Amino acid sequence: MKEIIKGYIKNQRIFKGYTLKKFLGEGGYGQVFLVEDSGGDPYALKVLHKGDIEEARGADSVMNIRSERLVRIEDHGKTISGKNCLLMEYLPLNLEKVIREGALKEEEARGYFIEILKGLKVLEAHHIVHRDIKPDN
Repeated sequence: MKEIIKGYIKNQRIFKGYTLKKFLGEGGYGQVFLVEDSGGDPYALKVLHKGDIEEARGADSVMNIRSERLVRIEDHGKTISGKNCLLMEYLPLNLEKVIREGALKEEEARGYFIEILKGLKVLEAHHIVHRDIKPDN
């Protein structure tokens, strides 16, 4: 029996050569799925909410930025159902998950904050404004 995940079929192609593995979550800009390429490497696929063209438009400018402080956008286009999407580096851990596990010590929190600022500095150098800063991003 086929397992349906948010309108897509698990283990079926959802975007180009990427197959759907599981639903990761939903935010203000879209739904995020774990997908794999043909070699089994994991990626995050953000399927954008209808009408959220600004997020898709910024993909080209961000795709060319390579920094260890930013999640890489690998590709963008349309899903098999015709929705705009962004293919991104998959990171299994984010600051929200770290915070959820317990309070951070001041030194730890300061370290995360400094790294966030360094990432924003990279974007600023490319004249890009991040519009959704929060722990899970």
